[in-house]
Amino acid sequence: MPVIVKALRTGIGRPIDPSYPSNRFVLVATLVAGGIGSIWEVVAAGSFGLGAFFGAGIRAGGTVFIAWAIAREIDPDRQTAAVVAVPIALLALLAGPPWLATIAAVMLAGRVAIRTTGVPPTRIDLLVLVGLAAYLGSAPWGIIGALCIGVALFADTLLPRPAHNLNRAAAIAAVLACVAVTMLIGEWPSWEQPSFGQWTLLGLGVLAAALLPVEEPRSRTDIRDDPLHHGRLRAARLLALITGVAYAGFAGGPGIAGLAAVWAAFIGAALAGLPGARRRR
Repeated sequence: MPVIVKALRTGIGRPIDPSYPSNRFVLVATLVAGGIGSIWEVVAAGSFGLGAFFGAGIRAGGTVFIAWAIAREIDPDRQTAAVVAVPIALLALLAGPPWLATIAAVMLAGRVAIRTTGVPPTRIDLLVLVGLAAYLGSAPWGIIGALCIGVALFADTLLPRPAHNLNRAAAIAAVLACVAVTMLIGEWPSWEQPSFGQWTLLGLGVLAAALLPVEEPRSRTDIRDDPLHHGRLRAARLLALITGVAYAGFAGGPGIAGLAAVWAAFIGAALAGLPGARRRR
């Protein structure tokens, strides 16, 4: 049993502790967003379909939850960043359908870069990340998401408190796995002109990223209780920003909408960084 437990340890998983108000908030918000998404799907379609009903709920709830999680990574000092990101993400769903696997990849890549857990990815984590990168090969422009994962893993061996060089092999494997799947069943859609709402979301997201305060993090890691490193925080922010801009550049409107959770997280973090915003204690 101890061997199994050790093998299943993770360096990228963060528990949701209901004792924290922010965590209780996101659990309720995810359920509410899922309900709103499901009802909206029925109203828009004018008919009820069980698959569409639950699919819309999962997309809406998943987008809200991942936006909250991304905000936790790019602004770990402020609970309000993640909380504010939630309604923005729900509103941003009006821009178009989200790409859940892609935004999950951005979130996990950011977690690897900043290392909010306090420990580098374990072997099981590396398998999960390579598997996710392979799955992204079937998604529109999935190679960008796979590169995001690969860069995060490789950078983890170069940033302060470097990870084991096994991460570099996993980074290469992630990109190669994605390329292999892409060659078989991947999507390379042409660029689509963004709508006004999509342009607005992108513009506000990029502006928010540029306005984020640059300061030494005060938060500490989950497992080892070490202080977070400002260099890793900047790397996580930059990685998320570049990935979002790359999807917008190659996919256009659908790429902006697909990564709405990323832009919602940046906007929430920027608003939380305004003078007078409350810090996490």
